[in-house]
Amino acid sequence: MGAVAKFSGMHSLKGVEQAQVDMRIDEKKKTQDWLEISNDRKTVFFDKVQLTRFLTGSLFGHPKHSDSLTHHLVLGVVEELGNEVIAQFDMPEDVSEMLNACGLMKW
Repeated sequence: MGAVAKFSGMHSLKGVEQAQVDMRIDEKKKTQDWLEISNDRKTVFFDKVQLTRFLTGSLFGHPKHSDSLTHHLVLGVVEELGNEVIAQFDMPEDVSEMLNACGLMKW
């Protein structure tokens, strides 16, 4: 992230500290999630369920068709000094390679 993520006061089921992440998937309403923080607090981690949510906009399941995939993902994490670090991910036009690499190929 290039910054030190602020601990949100939440812990994962594994007992790892988490940072609150604001996210906007495409033009949908902004939502929040909590991602685990590394020991030096410079990295946040997500699991396969969260990756699926980032790529499809839904919490569970595979995409029904390629146009249901996320086109833009914006994540914001508050750093220790109070500023927010924003990262934007623009997905590729040809999604087949991404779907295969992320284990989201249709049935």
